[in-house]
Amino acid sequence: MESFKAFTVQTVAGIAMAIYRKTNGDLRVLEAAAPMFIAQYLNDCWMNLMREDDEFVLQSFAPMMAAGHSPVCIIHMVNMVAVAITTTAVSKATVAVTIGGEDAVRHALNALAEERVQVYLNKQGNPFSHECTGVSLEEARRDWVSKGRPVEGVYHFS
Repeated sequence: MESFKAFTVQTVAGIAMAIYRKTNGDLRVLEAAAPMFIAQYLNDCWMNLMREDDEFVLQSFAPMMAAGHSPVCIIHMVNMVAVAITTTAVSKATVAVTIGGEDAVRHALNALAEERVQVYLNKQGNPFSHECTGVSLEEARRDWVSKGRPVEGVYHFS
C-alpha cells in the first residue's frame, strides 16, 4: 500500500505542477484539466512498463505487482484515486498556495496530495482489496511485442 500511496501522491503533485507551469501559476484549471493529464501520464507509464525504460515507474509498480495486481489494475486504481482527489479538495486548496513561487508550490502540492490520498484511502478503504484477474506484466509485454510494439496506452482519446 505504501508504494501505491507514494506513486499516487507523485502523480497528483506532478500533474498539478505541470498544470501550474502550463498556466503560468493558475491552478484554477486543475479540476477540469487533471483527468486528461492524469490519463496521459498513466499512458506514458504503461509504455514505460512495456519498454522497461523508466526505473522510477518499474520500481514503483514492482511491489504492487508482487502483491498480485496486474499493471492495468494498478493504473486504473491510481487513476481513480488521483482523479477523485484532484477534482475535489486539491484543486480548491491549491489556489491559495501559489504566492510563494514554484518551490513553495511544489512542497505545498506534495504535502496536500499526501494528505488527500490518505484521507481518500481512510474513507474509501484499500482499492486493492480484491482478487485481481488481470494479465501480468510479462503477459502484457508478450502481447505488446506480438502486436508490433505499438505506442498506445491504457486510455484512448478521441
